[in-house]
Amino acid sequence: MRVLLIYPCEMSVYKGTRFEFKQTQECLPPLNVAVLAGALRRAGHEVRAVDLQVEAAPEAILRQTVVTWRPDIVGISFKTPVVGQARHLVALIRRIAPEVLLVGGGVHATHFPRQSLAEIDLDVVVIGEGDETIVRLADGQPLAEIDDVAYRREGEIVVNSDFDELGHVCLRHIIENLDELAYPDWGVFDLRKYPPVSRLFYDAVPVGFLETSRGCRGQCVFCSKGVYGSTWRAKSPRRVVDEIEQMLDYGFREIEIVDDSFTTVPDRAVAICEEILRRKLQFPWCCRNGLRVNDVNQEFFYLARKAGLHLLALGFETGNEELLRRMKKGATLQRGRQAARWAKQAGMTVMGYFLMGLPGETEQTLQETIDYACSLSIDFVKYNLAIPLPGTRLHDMWKDRIKVTHWGQYNFHVPPRGLYDHPDLDWDTLEAYVRRGYRRFYLRAGYLLGQLVRLTRQRRLQVSAATAWNLLRGPREQHTED
Repeated sequence: MRVLLIYPCEMSVYKGTRFEFKQTQECLPPLNVAVLAGALRRAGHEVRAVDLQVEAAPEAILRQTVVTWRPDIVGISFKTPVVGQARHLVALIRRIAPEVLLVGGGVHATHFPRQSLAEIDLDVVVIGEGDETIVRLADGQPLAEIDDVAYRREGEIVVNSDFDELGHVCLRHIIENLDELAYPDWGVFDLRKYPPVSRLFYDAVPVGFLETSRGCRGQCVFCSKGVYGSTWRAKSPRRVVDEIEQMLDYGFREIEIVDDSFTTVPDRAVAICEEILRRKLQFPWCCRNGLRVNDVNQEFFYLARKAGLHLLALGFETGNEELLRRMKKGATLQRGRQAARWAKQAGMTVMGYFLMGLPGETEQTLQETIDYACSLSIDFVKYNLAIPLPGTRLHDMWKDRIKVTHWGQYNFHVPPRGLYDHPDLDWDTLEAYVRRGYRRFYLRAGYLLGQLVRLTRQRRLQVSAATAWNLLRGPREQHTED
């Protein structure tokens, strides 16, 4: 069969916000599309992809591809903020190719399979991992025989998954052996279409995403397990480095690891570094998705730096021990301080991620977070407001306080004012502390001097100044349409 995979334009979510600058600087080929394309092609199906992020006339390109190539299946992966765009695109395809099987997937579809079918004119919703499911659909297997899909039968919505007592989806099937997966097919993309990324965080271009594991054992109340769940599974070090070599051969010059928990087993992360060194591969790589501070050690940082890791992010979240405990983070302030020190001693550029507005937050704990961030040996800081994202325990805790009028408001980076009522703090106070946190961190005299020297040496001064200005402006009201 012919399968067309579509990736929506996520940058539209950030139009008119301070985050728009960052998004336009970091548009990369979507990994999930490459993964699905690899699985389909190995099974003998024809595959094309349309990444709407990089098309000047996205709807015209999509229409032309559907009309001229005539796919049998069209798959679209979407996150919560772009549900409106997904609905529009599906309606467009339905008008011009009514015979096509329309399939939706991704984190939103996984959390809301029934709602996704009700709101979007899809034929099938894939729940959880789609590697094997999309192949079964392309092979023509009956829907009733496929686990973890939702579809309509005689006017009723059928969901072939289980649910827990809170109504969260429980997957019936997960892929245990990741080494058996097909290699991502990067050939469905034209790297020349992707704009140059910001050199603030990357050492070389073009940049490609790499997945070395799936799932996360952490129990953080603010985090969604999304598509991959709580069961951590990993590719072997040999398989990981084989994929790296494939990406380098395709033309990528830097690799960003996007695992939810790359260092869950530190010895495996060390073994990956050793395999890179054994093969004498020389390329820069980074881990900006955030490493857990309790899952790293000094040996990992040393070998990772030697193997090319130059930038990483650590999830500190807060400067208050009690809030760490309530979040079920499984870490301590001292452990976070130690992880940052180890990373800097190894020669890394270190980013720190923090959340403001957590359950039990007060103005005192907000100030403690700012003080803690400024005391750490890190180069960049990112403050986000805690957002009760669908599928999280925080969403369950605050569901009666959420004031969402459309899915586009679920924007983790630039949420609209008053998205929810915090139990203890008003929105103005939360935003004020975010602004205070940025200014306190980035306007320290010692910090500015040290970064000036570092960035000048790395020839990143110009782009850093532009990015810093956007950060210092603080949160702005988000204007999006669903």
